[in-house]
Amino acid sequence: MLTRFDEHVVECSECGLSADVDTVVANWDVASYYRQLVRNMSDAQLDNGMVPDIAPEYTVLSGGFRDDPNWGGAIIMAPWKMFDNYGDIDAMRENYPAMRR
Repeated sequence: MLTRFDEHVVECSECGLSADVDTVVANWDVASYYRQLVRNMSDAQLDNGMVPDIAPEYTVLSGGFRDDPNWGGAIIMAPWKMFDNYGDIDAMRENYPAMRR
């Protein structure tokens, strides 16, 4: 179950935090996981606002594999989902500069 759970969250994250994330958040307490996910995306974000496909970015990919626009949306939607589902306003406060970039 844990392996499938991890796989499911990653798939959802790569899709820009689609409706499947609502199911995950409703059924499991993933607040600390999402806090770390958003922190990793924020840390990996470039000065021009692009969020790489892999965060933390241990290796830099090229050829169109680094700039999927879904991650730009995920850096906004993940803190919102945390606020909406857990009442955690801190994720939005801490990541607001990254969300605006």
